[in-house]
Amino acid sequence: MEAGEAALRQTGLRPSIDLLRELMERPGAGVRVEVRFLPFVPAFGLVVLDPRRPGGIIHVDISSHSPASGDAVFTLRPDRDGPWFGHFHAEFERVGEYGRPAGPSDGFPG
Repeated sequence: MEAGEAALRQTGLRPSIDLLRELMERPGAGVRVEVRFLPFVPAFGLVVLDPRRPGGIIHVDISSHSPASGDAVFTLRPDRDGPWFGHFHAEFERVGEYGRPAGPSDGFPG
């Protein structure tokens, strides 16, 4: 098992990767999914859905350094949260520049 695969299994990321692959391969799904792997662990998680459309949303999960304090989790919408939506969308783009696109060695189509 290579180091990347070991990391995927250890972090519990493998089930998420498998689910994304299954959704991408579903007939007639008509959905575009982009997966990138980062060389570092960010202090937040972002799920960005259609950010350039009026109905787009961004789910933000900010990790804390203390497991007892809980994490901040919230959803942003461009019509309601304009400046913060723009901030987290820009951050998503910046972080994505450092990511390695998922490919066949990760179990994704090439």
